[in-house]
Amino acid sequence: MSASSSDSQSAARRQLQELLSTIEQLALSGLPVPQFHAEFVQHVTHGLDAEAGFVLLGTQRQPDSDPQQPDSGDSARHDVDYRVAARCERDGDGTSAIGLLRQDAAHTAVIERVWNDARSTAVLPGEAGNPTQRVLLIVPLTDTQSGQPFGIIELIRLSGIEPLAIENYLRLIERMARQAALFHKVSGLNDGQRHTQAHTQFLQAVHASLDRRRTAYAIVNEGRLLAGCERLSLALWDGHHCELEAVSGQGWFERRSRSVMLLEQLATQVASSQQPLWYGNGTPPPQHLTAAIMEYVDATKAREIVVVPVAQADETTKPDGHGVSTGPRPPLSMLLIAEQFSASAPPRSGRTTANDRPYLSSGSDQRDRA
Repeated sequence: MSASSSDSQSAARRQLQELLSTIEQLALSGLPVPQFHAEFVQHVTHGLDAEAGFVLLGTQRQPDSDPQQPDSGDSARHDVDYRVAARCERDGDGTSAIGLLRQDAAHTAVIERVWNDARSTAVLPGEAGNPTQRVLLIVPLTDTQSGQPFGIIELIRLSGIEPLAIENYLRLIERMARQAALFHKVSGLNDGQRHTQAHTQFLQAVHASLDRRRTAYAIVNEGRLLAGCERLSLALWDGHHCELEAVSGQGWFERRSRSVMLLEQLATQVASSQQPLWYGNGTPPPQHLTAAIMEYVDATKAREIVVVPVAQADETTKPDGHGVSTGPRPPLSMLLIAEQFSASAPPRSGRTTANDRPYLSSGSDQRDRA
């Protein structure tokens, strides 16, 4: 693989990570529902380079029963009333494509099928339900508890996408659709309830699996929102060296990349000192860590870094009457690394503003993140 191809793939991964991070923050933003839908579809449409996108909200209604009509036996079938909750068109072609879709009866049948099956689909040009020359990506928005759809997001993209790429796009949209469902779940809660909900979701995710890697990713993905940072990473400590285990929003990272090796080097030095590190926002780094911090910051453009060593649980170490642990310090097992790249940290709860949320960087402003 050429260097330019590798750089292009790294830039694409960074853009997707920032898009997912923005959607996660939006889900806990506390925005009014119409504003959330407008920002949600705008971020998804632009972030996935679609020509247009729209969110449909639907209400199911049972058709009036007619005693004169025989029972078809399809009691699960529903009629659905849809309304466009938000739309985003990047050009005139996107606007005309949305108009075509809204007037096409076969496309309405596709929407009905996605709704009833609660399953994503892609409709290629020339297939039934697609009167455009574009690829249609249709994903249901489903309730987090019942699993029943309450809406649909649809993106319109240029044709010529490889089948594998189409599947990847659907999985990405499904991931963001889950954040939209989370927004609807918590939008009626106050700040205290929202924070409690985030804690509950974190605990449920962390205890959902005994697999070490899955648990590590649950900690960083769910913990990032609680920590109020842009990226949370987890590194394991073996007594001599730290190895990065999980990075929030990234199911895969290049372990040999310079930024990963520099972060592991910094984490190793922090673990050796057994003292937490806070760098940024006017806080000078400890002298013995200055070189490692500056090298990492120069490579990644991180503005703030917090590294917290986490000790193994030790039942023989009990707190005294003042809540302070007595006895020998238990050995370290891992480190949590919180990072902030933009000028202001994302809020932990409550409403965000345009300046709070990081947007996708331009091609000339890409950062070499882990």
